[in-house]
Amino acid sequence: MTTARIAIAEDDPHLRSLVSLALGRRGYEVVACKDGAEALEVISRGGFDLVVSDVNMPRLDGIGLTAALRKRWSKAALPVVLTSVLDEEDDILRGYEAGANEYVIKPYRPSVLQAKVAHLLAERAAGTPVEGPPPGPETQGPTERLPRPFEGYVLERRIGEGGMGVVYAAVRRADGRRVALKVLAPELADDRGSLARYFREVATLTWVESPHVVRVLDAGHFQGRYFLAMEHLEGETAYARMRRLGRLDPREAAAIGADVARAIDALLEKGLVHRDVKPANVILTPDRGAVLIDFGLAKQQAERGLTGTDDLLGTAEYLAPEVVKGQFPDAVSDLYALGVTLFELLTGERPTPGETPSEIFHHLLFGWTPPRVSDHRLDVPVALEELVDALLAQEPADRLQDPAEVARELDAVAKGG
Repeated sequence: MTTARIAIAEDDPHLRSLVSLALGRRGYEVVACKDGAEALEVISRGGFDLVVSDVNMPRLDGIGLTAALRKRWSKAALPVVLTSVLDEEDDILRGYEAGANEYVIKPYRPSVLQAKVAHLLAERAAGTPVEGPPPGPETQGPTERLPRPFEGYVLERRIGEGGMGVVYAAVRRADGRRVALKVLAPELADDRGSLARYFREVATLTWVESPHVVRVLDAGHFQGRYFLAMEHLEGETAYARMRRLGRLDPREAAAIGADVARAIDALLEKGLVHRDVKPANVILTPDRGAVLIDFGLAKQQAERGLTGTDDLLGTAEYLAPEVVKGQFPDAVSDLYALGVTLFELLTGERPTPGETPSEIFHHLLFGWTPPRVSDHRLDVPVALEELVDALLAQEPADRLQDPAEVARELDAVAKGG
């Protein structure tokens, strides 16, 4: 088996040495260059299988290097991984648009880079073709023909659609892995700031180590459309389970809530907020319990206009009062949404009054007293009802603050404690 040959472009000598060492330990032949100009000269001689490049470098930066390489090699023929601390948020979009295959946020674990390099080299060895136009408005509808190719994937069927775009069940052609591929709506590209922040958070998710947070596998830009590939999860959403079975058993609801609280805690450790915790965004799996999915642009979409669309209507009922009043969402507002979720799973009803976003926001802005679970059913343990009450506190300071502690208390209820 031929050893893969990798070019590194990094102006920081310490990082250049660390990256060379990390990849060299995996058996790759590494050629290290001090900037993009030197890398372009070396790579142009041929014989390389992959490039890892910093973005901010003298003479020729990583984006310029990527664009120059794409004039000669396709993404499939010579994959490029860009790395950056993202001082300029737009860098991540410009990198994908220039033709980068992957983007890694500094600082990162060597294992993260090693995994991405191994995946891209496997794709290259498989000879994955890049073909087919992206799914666009002209193909999204009853006449859409599936399966169809998209970048390194085959789209099999549509499994969801919302304000951000369309989600497809897909297969990664390099290794046959099943994924959920979200193709973002083209109009989202008009707000590059929000889109850049979204992809920055997506890249940060690589650091999140929790079985209760969906894993992001890939992201990029293909023929004018941004996309995101996540692991495919077997199971049904908590919302679907509730609709199928009716009000859930209190212990089951508590177990689901505990897993979601653990997901919120794992995100908090990395400085992330989900912003759209609700039963429809929780998958109940046979081996990992409840998994939080769909890291969307909930807050940015809300800022774009509270228009009363179906997608926003679903989100509005889970928004914490302080978010409606203009405060930036945080883990405590995610815990409020968990409280709404638990109330709904236990009662089949949402606690927030109002049929439209404007009615809901009116109550949240001017104050209201949430109902109690016992107003709807009497077989819920007192400890669980009190937890839901504490999560639904209207003032953030009065609400439970620590997701890990919430998980422990819900675990106790789920186990009959």
